[in-house]
Amino acid sequence: MGHVVLGHSKRAFQVAYAASAAREAAAASGSTTAAALSSSELGALGEKLVNAQFSQRQENEADDFALELMRRHDLSAEASVSALRKLEAKYGYSRSVFSSHPAAGDRADRLEAQL
Repeated sequence: MGHVVLGHSKRAFQVAYAASAAREAAAASGSTTAAALSSSELGALGEKLVNAQFSQRQENEADDFALELMRRHDLSAEASVSALRKLEAKYGYSRSVFSSHPAAGDRADRLEAQL
């Protein structure tokens, strides 16, 4: 729900479009070095990094939204931490700058600190 209310889909498209446009502009810049980099795996890697970091920030914003919503409606905000701990137990504590979501344990730690 937080992603919808906070307009994350629209912003994600904007960031993805801007990153892609930047790569295309570099490729068309006339600089052989810039063109080679933008067309290479390094260019693709940079674009993935930009998109993943934006997505991870959105996840944190959605978590914050959910926590506030739960508090406002007198729901157990601790349940969000419990849910993330269950995901962590099932899938591990994997972190990557290229992941679309922060590690479940990191998210749980962050929400726990806010409680």
